[in-house]
Amino acid sequence: MSDDELLDQLVGTWRISGEMRGEPLAQRAVAQRALGGRFVEIRVTGGTPLVEGRPYEAAYFIGSAGPGRFVMTLLDVFGAAFSAVPGLGRRDGDAIVFEFAYANGPWTWRWSFVDGVWEHEQTYLENGERKTFATKHMTRD
Repeated sequence: MSDDELLDQLVGTWRISGEMRGEPLAQRAVAQRALGGRFVEIRVTGGTPLVEGRPYEAAYFIGSAGPGRFVMTLLDVFGAAFSAVPGLGRRDGDAIVFEFAYANGPWTWRWSFVDGVWEHEQTYLENGERKTFATKHMTRD
């Protein structure tokens, strides 16, 4: 499958389960092609866990940046500081691995597409040790 066909597998309405910061996670997402079809826009809303007393909310824009390369712009309730650094992605089979080079340390987001389901893991480096921030399981609604 081509890079654009892989991104097309994100388009749709999703239920998200998993864990964020060690707490059970339940969210919804709607993904569609945007900006002339060059990006997939994913809107994540509601559910648990709460972030500063409010449900998590985000908009991700993911696009192909050349064969096997991707970019993701992240906008979410954690604020603009995290939006200032794009995620640079590379293809790994039917997965896309994004690296965010934040000033306080790198984060890795791995999106894997298996049998119509997206598995998503967010990890970061702290004091030289890789830690998990969130694991998400996205199934079609």
